[in-house]
Amino acid sequence: MNDTPLRAIAGDSDLSYRSLVMEHRQRSLMPWIAPGFNGNEMIKTYMARYYQVPNQFPSFTYLSQVVQAEGVRFAIETHRRNMPRCMGSLYWQINDCWPTMSWSSVDYFGRWKALHYMVKKAFQPLYPIISRSKGTIEVSVASDKLADEHVTLVATLYNFAGKSLWKKETDTLITANSSRIYLSIPEKVLLSKGNVRQCVFEIQLKNGSDVLAENLFYFKDCKELVLLKPEIKKVIKKVGEKEYQIELTTNTLAKNVALFTAETEGHFSDNYFDMIPGKTYTIDFKGNPKNLDPELQIMCVNEAK
Repeated sequence: MNDTPLRAIAGDSDLSYRSLVMEHRQRSLMPWIAPGFNGNEMIKTYMARYYQVPNQFPSFTYLSQVVQAEGVRFAIETHRRNMPRCMGSLYWQINDCWPTMSWSSVDYFGRWKALHYMVKKAFQPLYPIISRSKGTIEVSVASDKLADEHVTLVATLYNFAGKSLWKKETDTLITANSSRIYLSIPEKVLLSKGNVRQCVFEIQLKNGSDVLAENLFYFKDCKELVLLKPEIKKVIKKVGEKEYQIELTTNTLAKNVALFTAETEGHFSDNYFDMIPGKTYTIDFKGNPKNLDPELQIMCVNEAK
């Protein structure tokens, strides 16, 4: 979501996280923290911990979703990594009662927000989870499947230009209905290969050339990463009456790439994902735009101002 849903209830002068309109729709009051402190201020507080807080309201609303989604994703991954101590997660909440910035994963108009896309991935039945423990990077795989599964576990360290700095492939039998560590690497081994602020560690679970699931890990908080302005190129193909295929590429790592349509209602098959140079990301869109190419808008953390 950019600020489009909020424009249904707010004018240009109201598009500020502490405006009267936004304050009226924020019912989470926390005077015990500080006088006048509320949910909108809490959003900004958490944002500042991990990101550079933007000045422009569309970037602020976008990052408010990213912060929430990354936090809930981390919690779900931690729960799943600790099977069987924890065998499931529920999160609050799915829908909104009115247009606002909130903790819902679907906005008032039914559009998926960042959280909904991220938890969809985090709840995949076969899912790799990357964590740090005492100087070691550990790769766990959580499986909700009822049968063991043979996969190829592919671990790759990239720099933000898309160059592979380190790679390891392992044929692995994933134990059914369990979570366990399948790969451990001393963090110093990986960090000796490149700049800690310009590296991303990727895990893919593959069956032949098919990627069953994947995940990424960064060694620093997002506000410490060296993120350059990306040149994201798009190729759009119409593949059905109301169906389109969008192919995206980038020249530098693009963080939390979000796709929006300015006017047309529709649904993207994936959103708020990170892009690594050298890869092509294919997204399906279902909607009925007059012309999707000029209408398609793209945001990412790299350009949030």
